[in-house]
Amino acid sequence: MEKVMFFIDSPCDLTREDIAGRPVRVNSAEVMYGGKCEKDIDVDRPSYYKYLVECKEVPNTAMATPEEWREGFEEAYKAGYTHGVGMTISTTASSVLQTANVGREMFLSERPGAMKITLIDSRAYSVVYGCVMQSALELNEKGASFAEIVEHIKFGLRRSHGIMCVYSLKCMKKSGRISGMSAFVGEALGIRPLLRVRDGVIEPVDKIRGDKGVTDKLVDYVAEHITHSEEQTLTILYGLVPEDDIDRLERRLLERVPCKAVRRHTVGCAVATNCGPEVLAVQFYGKPYDTEIWTIED
Repeated sequence: MEKVMFFIDSPCDLTREDIAGRPVRVNSAEVMYGGKCEKDIDVDRPSYYKYLVECKEVPNTAMATPEEWREGFEEAYKAGYTHGVGMTISTTASSVLQTANVGREMFLSERPGAMKITLIDSRAYSVVYGCVMQSALELNEKGASFAEIVEHIKFGLRRSHGIMCVYSLKCMKKSGRISGMSAFVGEALGIRPLLRVRDGVIEPVDKIRGDKGVTDKLVDYVAEHITHSEEQTLTILYGLVPEDDIDRLERRLLERVPCKAVRRHTVGCAVATNCGPEVLAVQFYGKPYDTEIWTIED
């Protein structure tokens, strides 16, 4: 009988509350900031947002090691799991998938044939793949087979979209994502870049002048690109932004997009560090990308 264990890295932005009681292990990166080192998944996010706004240098991070991935596979095997499926942040941004595979090979060299383990390149960031993991966990609870779960994840990743607005360019300047001059001009003009997350790439799609147009632009994009909205729960991802904007975004989504519900989720350390904590985004499912999802398996 198949028994499936799930593995994911912390840039998926899932919290311990999201995965409590479920067969999933988060291999968390470490974040070094303010003279301390913490596991990404344990960082108090509101406090981290405030630190990012005030700090002069970008915090350092260190991804989970191959040994940590190997230990996860070993623990799952000893707990009676026969199959494992892992998902990581896009390989266009990080080498976490390769690190996970080294851990996988270490485990299988010690215990040949002990478990069937499939690793998947999400080609995504934050809850854009974190929500796919949650969906796969729900499918597992309904008794789906390992093969069905893997195909569900791959198809979900090809359909999962994200649209994000960055309220301030200061952290993007610190992290080297944009030049100092671009940040200066953008801040002076009140420019808010609208960025989409799709198929492994974060790319600009529009510019918004000031904060008032942010929520409407996000809703417009979702309404234009979503498919089968009535089957979906949309996810609002937010950081250090006005509560009124989050409320308005949720209200406008429910007015414009016929969906099951809208839930809220805080942005994690990876996105906050690189784009800044002053972000507001929406995850939803739309038209599938043409690119096939890359997997590592037996």
